[in-house]
Amino acid sequence: MKRYICLLLLYTFSLFPLLAQKMNDQLGSIVENKFSAQSPGAVIAIVKNGQTLYQRAIGKANMELDVPLVPEHVFRIGSLTKQFTAVGILQLMEKGKLSLDDPITKYIQDYPGYGDSITIAQLLSHTSGIVNYTSMEGFASPDIRRQDMTPQELINYFKNEPVRFKPGERFEYSNSGYVVLGYIIEQVSGMSYEDFMKTSIFEPLKMLDTHYDHTSKVIPGRVSGYSRHGKEYKNADYLSMSLPYAAGSLISSSRDLQRWNQAVLNNTLLDTSSWHMALQPYHINNGTLISYGLGWRMGNIQSIPTVKHGGLVNGFASYSLIVPEEKLSTVILTNCNCYQNLDKLATELTAIMMEKPFDFPIVNVPVKELGAYQGLYENDQGERRMIRLEDGKLLLFSIGGTKSELLPFPENKLHIANTLDYLIFEKEDNKASRTFKFMNTNIPTNWQRINNKVTARKPYSLSIRQLDRYVGKYKFSSKFILTIERHQKKLYGVVGNDKKELVPFKKHSFFVRVFDATLVFHPGNRGEIVRMTKIQGDEQIAQKL
Repeated sequence: MKRYICLLLLYTFSLFPLLAQKMNDQLGSIVENKFSAQSPGAVIAIVKNGQTLYQRAIGKANMELDVPLVPEHVFRIGSLTKQFTAVGILQLMEKGKLSLDDPITKYIQDYPGYGDSITIAQLLSHTSGIVNYTSMEGFASPDIRRQDMTPQELINYFKNEPVRFKPGERFEYSNSGYVVLGYIIEQVSGMSYEDFMKTSIFEPLKMLDTHYDHTSKVIPGRVSGYSRHGKEYKNADYLSMSLPYAAGSLISSSRDLQRWNQAVLNNTLLDTSSWHMALQPYHINNGTLISYGLGWRMGNIQSIPTVKHGGLVNGFASYSLIVPEEKLSTVILTNCNCYQNLDKLATELTAIMMEKPFDFPIVNVPVKELGAYQGLYENDQGERRMIRLEDGKLLLFSIGGTKSELLPFPENKLHIANTLDYLIFEKEDNKASRTFKFMNTNIPTNWQRINNKVTARKPYSLSIRQLDRYVGKYKFSSKFILTIERHQKKLYGVVGNDKKELVPFKKHSFFVRVFDATLVFHPGNRGEIVRMTKIQGDEQIAQKL
């Protein structure tokens, strides 16, 4: 018996290196499919219980000098900065220097509108209603982006804009809220935001690679940032780092961010109750929980809770994901803002390390059966999604939004192609009010069909001569011009270098292949096409030139 146990243990231990190598190969395959050694790339680190399980640097730190990336390199981290700002606010709260219920006007007395009712907690949770200044018309101007601003000047840039909604009414991501939070840190602490972060967070955690970014300062190990235009990479446009401020102006390394994630997991810097508050879903006025806490997004991997956040700033994209139950964290830093779907990558890599890889065994289902899923669905927040058959494919989309194919797999589930998301449908007890649970990497949501009168769209055959009737330029009242072109036996809508396929589904009517829009052409008295109606949420009429 003793000999049997020894052999069993020997066999078990011999499997560990094999399993580790298999995981390493799986991770390497995914990473190499995403990044090239000859282009801007990424540094990836996965740590469990303080031990590095996987570390990889791939791509170039500087393309012009042909310098490869290494794990120690320093990147802009964009909105990962928000986690540090949130912890700074909570530190001041624990010292009794502020309350999360304080209104903005306690610190900025002339803040207009709802300034006397917007709270610090609402700023932290993106439920304040303050307009996102980086989305304001004019902010993309090079003149603005090159301009240095003080925190007060930055707040003045957006504070007089109307709020998007009443404070606490809903979630809407806003960098502006974190600019205000940075300014509050300065007012309460009597220090600059940069100095407060350094003395209260970076130095205690020995985060030697983490700083407020100053473009002119020489920082050892800092990599170059890039953007991509078509297949060509370019140096990222200049951005004054005074503009992202407390919403996105920090730089760091994967090593430092893993130190930070270990501090989160070990309840360092804050009391346990404060960490619990930060890492739990926040509730809006009607009591509904949102998928954001105080500086972190809430999510899951195969139903195991995660906390996470991404960052995007000129030339860089980043992601950090933590699985508290597993004491596991993944950090991804890239030096091109073209790498934007990092949530999927971080989730895939982490799931493999958890031995819970995603698998969607697609099955063939007759088109007639797929038609039973069609309808307009709504969730508890009033958001709506359409499911419709088009050209034999089952598609999911928001009104006027991008279409995603739904692929059936066992047990009444539909996988959203090219994602880790899927829909679980309840048994069809009531055909009219069919429901599904939207399983994604955030918080799952419930949806109910509110309209099942949706008709499948099948291609309508047109000859080349018939297609040519629609070719031409169409001008809308906004002066916008849409060009319709024919290439071989297909029509395309063209704007600049962008063209989208148009599919005929009935006489004079076409749908756009990749997003929800319908074009209806109108003939004149002699049968020639004279105008077009574009239906994409609303209706707009264009005259043929």
